[in-house]
Amino acid sequence: MTAYSVASAPHIRSADSVARYFWMKSAALFPVLAAVIWTGGGDFMRMLVLSAGGSLGFEWLSRGFSRKKTTLLNGDTFLTGLTLALILPERAPLPYVLIAVFMAVVVVRECFGGTGNYIVHPAIFGRVFLDAVFPVSAGSPVLFRCAAELPVFAAIVLSAVFFLAQRRIYFETLFYYITIYLLAAFMLGGGSKILMHAGVAVFTAFFLVTDPVVLPLTRQGTNVFALLAAFFAGVLGLWYPAVTAVCYSILIMNMFVPWINDRMRPGSRRGI
Repeated sequence: MTAYSVASAPHIRSADSVARYFWMKSAALFPVLAAVIWTGGGDFMRMLVLSAGGSLGFEWLSRGFSRKKTTLLNGDTFLTGLTLALILPERAPLPYVLIAVFMAVVVVRECFGGTGNYIVHPAIFGRVFLDAVFPVSAGSPVLFRCAAELPVFAAIVLSAVFFLAQRRIYFETLFYYITIYLLAAFMLGGGSKILMHAGVAVFTAFFLVTDPVVLPLTRQGTNVFALLAAFFAGVLGLWYPAVTAVCYSILIMNMFVPWINDRMRPGSRRGI
């Protein structure tokens, strides 16, 4: 009679995780946050605390109401709050900030199942909703208004370097977005503000375009997403402020992701 020993399967192990991705991306934003706090002062600091704290609070309440396990520790909600604070209008009334946070966290994230299930960028949707419903509050955030100032521009580049070192996104995707955005801005008459556009393009490419949940599944599809998002942002910039053009362009491309995934399927001749 042959004896067999039973052992665990040789599963692949990794120190990486969903939580690590979101917390490390939040950490990469530290130079930008420090520069904007220095520039925007107490007004931005209050908005930052309300946005980040409100995001965590709304998720905790939403999860408790639906009797689901809380996911606060994975860092996704916290990152949403940080990102939203950076793209909200500079002097947005605090009640409007809470409305934007509610739309981003409860409506976009939790109503669609939480982390990994939403179909549009939560922070961007919160900003666009605020502009659509309360147009009086529309305006440029401190980050975008001061993107051409040396301390803020340097902080954007430093944060981008920190995030790039984490190897979380395809390098050519970032290159395509920044190049097309700057070309569009220059050709459409933005040459006099090229440094401001460069700061906006770098921040957008690294910290708004790179949400893996709402990107196409393939490398080729991700690059198409970035190219078209940059093109739309450049065109919309003719009529809207930079932050509005950027947010609307990414939101538009979020709607096209299912089509891109269908045309560029993994393992097919049309994809990679």
